[in-house]
Amino acid sequence: MKKVLSALTITALMASPVFADAQHKHGDDKTGSMSGMMHHEKMTSMNEHMQEMREAMEKIKSESDPKKRKKLMEEHMKSMQKGMQMMNHGMDKGMNKGEHKKGDKAEQMGKENMMNKMKMMEHRMDMMQKMMEQMMEHQSEEMKQGS
Repeated sequence: MKKVLSALTITALMASPVFADAQHKHGDDKTGSMSGMMHHEKMTSMNEHMQEMREAMEKIKSESDPKKRKKLMEEHMKSMQKGMQMMNHGMDKGMNKGEHKKGDKAEQMGKENMMNKMKMMEHRMDMMQKMMEQMMEHQSEEMKQGS
């Protein structure tokens, strides 16, 4: 179980710089507003999923029956894995595949588009932090269960 949590944590941490670099390389003004809308939908979906995971963790903490608690822990683990898939899927689909243009990327993207991309990055980092909090809580509850 620790290996799974470690792998999820490493994946989340390593994904952030790759996403940042890929966004910079593949930025394209023509698709900025469309990707922004898609990003908003994905973020809303991810926020809802994070809320479900928090609620599941609260159920785990309040459950006293070991069998039910174990089942809830398994469901929470699956939910965390789904969350990681959602985040990874969002990275793959969120990157623009536009043509590379010559010149300064910052000038091409424009200040407004650059700010939107920074805002997206902040949201992704926030999601990763929340996911790591869920992993840590899960591990803590798992240790309590083993005691």
